[in-house]
Amino acid sequence: MRLVLHLQPIKSDATHAIAASVMPEHVARRTSDLAVDVSDPRMQGLMQLGESFGGFGVSTEWILSEAEAASISHFSVVCRQTVPESDAAYKRNHDLWAASFKTQSGGESPVCLVRGFYLTHAKLKPMTIAGIGEWTEAYLAGPEVWQTIRESELTGVVPEKVLQVRSGKPFPDAHQLFTEASLPPVELDAATSTTAEISGLLCYRSEKLAGLPDFMHTAEPWANARFGWPLWVVSARVRELFRGGRLRGWEFHPVFIAGSVLHRDYIALCGKLYELMSSTQHSRIEARTW
Repeated sequence: MRLVLHLQPIKSDATHAIAASVMPEHVARRTSDLAVDVSDPRMQGLMQLGESFGGFGVSTEWILSEAEAASISHFSVVCRQTVPESDAAYKRNHDLWAASFKTQSGGESPVCLVRGFYLTHAKLKPMTIAGIGEWTEAYLAGPEVWQTIRESELTGVVPEKVLQVRSGKPFPDAHQLFTEASLPPVELDAATSTTAEISGLLCYRSEKLAGLPDFMHTAEPWANARFGWPLWVVSARVRELFRGGRLRGWEFHPVFIAGSVLHRDYIALCGKLYELMSSTQHSRIEARTW
């Protein structure tokens, strides 16, 4: 397993100067960020040079080998695209969220589960899943997604109606994917809590993941604490549908078994990241969506 850091200079015009000083091989590229392995011996010098230019926005990318990924039983979901809300749809959906009941799933904070979202348009390719708007953790499924889920005998998810803003009628060819199945609370002991906020990866004891459905949500609002959205977690069977090209729209982050070899590697790499960030004043961790 590798941890690659994507360094985006806070001052947008600083990338070329920083790369020319420390990573000359990057100068010819046209990307605005610097992608560097956390174990690269140049990393400390690069971060300090970045500080003199106002710091970096730092996002993490965890890279597993095929064999390592095959050993993972569950993955958290990262959505690659969204279906935009009109102003009218946003107002209806925000009111729906505000009136919703917050569910206590065993975590320290309740989570928010909302169904029956509104959209003005619901254009989506048949085998694609997309987020509803930019702020929800709700997913819109194309017309063939639910058929594929049903044929694959996946569990833990149901189709819900998505309503047209003007008429209030459901869209005929799109559904919201909805799950009430909850993971147990994360065990925040010395192993599972290390740098959870900046790594974005989940860890559970092996017995906590046994016998769970294929779709579920976390007991805590890991996706967005402000709105109470939990993070979606799926089985490896779901990920295989995307890898095989049958479904589109989601990327996946591994969920680790606490105490496993991969988990120990993860903790060690998180430690390197924490040590690196603690030596800076201006750089900050930012979320990387996919």
